[in-house]
Amino acid sequence: MNIQHFGASVLVATLLTAGCAAAPGAAPTAAPDVVRPAMLDPVGTFNFSSQMGGGNFDGVIRITRQEGGAYTGTVSTPVTGELPVKGVDVQGERIRVTASGRHGDAVINLHRSGRDLTGNWAYAGETGVLTGRHVSTLVTQSPENLPTTAEERARYVGNYDISGVKLQVRIFEENDRLMARPVGQRAFPLFRKGEHRFHAPASLGVVVFDFAVENGRATGFALQQHGKTFPATRIQ
Repeated sequence: MNIQHFGASVLVATLLTAGCAAAPGAAPTAAPDVVRPAMLDPVGTFNFSSQMGGGNFDGVIRITRQEGGAYTGTVSTPVTGELPVKGVDVQGERIRVTASGRHGDAVINLHRSGRDLTGNWAYAGETGVLTGRHVSTLVTQSPENLPTTAEERARYVGNYDISGVKLQVRIFEENDRLMARPVGQRAFPLFRKGEHRFHAPASLGVVVFDFAVENGRATGFALQQHGKTFPATRIQ
């Protein structure tokens, strides 16, 4: 069966306070203060690695906070594509992420220590362990968007192949703005930050497109994400 994503149950440690019994006739002794773990902020981008069916795969969890405090986001792997996050539960240093999959809810359990992650997943009868890292904290504000003309946007429109990851990205214009759509994923707007430089929305983390332009037409771009640079070449 082709597994479309994950799920599992989380173990949450609870702290119970116990009072100290007072001796007869003695003043009651105050219960000691209990240090409770600080609540983690789950907002950010989390890279992880795991195994399925004897093969290794990498994934990315992106969590954002909406107005009113509700969490949303995506869970993506080359095997499953992009799954929408439907719930995030935080208990101490543990984060449970629930996403919607074809075979029911997919749940990933993360234990975060600093920026390092350990955890597990289970979905549709499949289970596994994972390791990873919290790579960025997302910014809720929209990035600056410098104006572009229709002529400027047209120079970037086309299909591009990203070397080394077997992924194609379509750049197109919609409602007077530049958009990007990786194959099998949802489209997102590109915000102009400078000469031939565009950023993805802050909800996707730090994702930068640096276009190479010759004779008024983009020939490719360098995609910067998670501290790595991936070259892309125009194919159409």
